[in-house]
Amino acid sequence: MEKYSIYELSNGGIPFYVGITDNPEIRLCQHKGFYGQNIEMKVIIEHEGDYNSGREIEAFWIKEYISRGHKLDNRMTAFFTPTKYPEGQCQNCGKQLTKTPGKRAKTFCSTTCRSGFWQKQKRRKNGQSKKPGRPKKEPVISIDVAEIPTEVYNRPGMVVVKPSGKQVDAAIENDLIISKIASIKAEKIPPQRDTTMGRKSWALDQKKRIQELEKQLSK
Repeated sequence: MEKYSIYELSNGGIPFYVGITDNPEIRLCQHKGFYGQNIEMKVIIEHEGDYNSGREIEAFWIKEYISRGHKLDNRMTAFFTPTKYPEGQCQNCGKQLTKTPGKRAKTFCSTTCRSGFWQKQKRRKNGQSKKPGRPKKEPVISIDVAEIPTEVYNRPGMVVVKPSGKQVDAAIENDLIISKIASIKAEKIPPQRDTTMGRKSWALDQKKRIQELEKQLSK
């Protein structure tokens, strides 16, 4: 028969955790590494028997402390939250468990099942019926065009497909022409033309190119 201690942890005289251990001194050191050095441990009751029966007693005291109004930092144990699988089976998938002599009884068959079980408990506590799915991706708009100027291949927010020979819709064609006009206006004058006469000539060339494109706009 093994000996287990059901204990409480408190900070400033206020209980915040109820647990079970077969070595209170080592367990207290572990808790101090997580909660800080100011916590205190008090043994509530000592139990001689197997680990599973000790967990049932632990669950009773967890309920007792909660009924007294204490807010505990415990995770729900498999005994505290009823499951559809009996003792000796994985509490998540129901697979039969094998007990190793000299070691505590298993509750789950794998770390995957342990993680899945606690995620279910968390969703049940939050009122969620199933695991939330991935967010839906926004549809990508793809346009087939006959001729597209190089300047607009990488327009933000639009994926342009290679020409397929299909007739371009009037509204899309206008949009492409307007984009090309904007790119012409954004062009910088070459250094070799950056003179008094060169700037005038550059402005006239730009104006002429823009007027030719504006004539192509569909009304």
